[in-house]
Amino acid sequence: MAGGDGRPGRVHVRSPGGLAISSKPAAEDVFGALSDRTRLQILEWLEQGKARTATELASLLPMTRQAISKHLSELVSAGLIVGQRSGRETQFSVDPAALSATARWLDERAASWDRRLRALADHVQADERRDPRSEK
Repeated sequence: MAGGDGRPGRVHVRSPGGLAISSKPAAEDVFGALSDRTRLQILEWLEQGKARTATELASLLPMTRQAISKHLSELVSAGLIVGQRSGRETQFSVDPAALSATARWLDERAASWDRRLRALADHVQADERRDPRSEK
């Protein structure tokens, strides 16, 4: 869901006690999670379609299961992956919704800048046509 400014944002819901609860990741959460090379690698492995546990992922990287768990926590917080409890382990898989919302936000920004740059180019061309001293 988009925030008031059109970017993917957190939906703030008031709890009975009046506290704001964030239920959807904001773009900065997604970008923050994607800014780490290890988390990108984990996400790429999970995008291959097979759910994996923290233990399985730790066996693929030169780091401890605890370190992997911290990275998985960041990815879950950003809404990029989900965990499904299976016995004593949690199976993690990709949830593309956060990436889709962020991609839409980026597309909207790109379209906005395209319109602005087109308007600037039109303005410059009109200015050049009015000024006979301008060179082409």
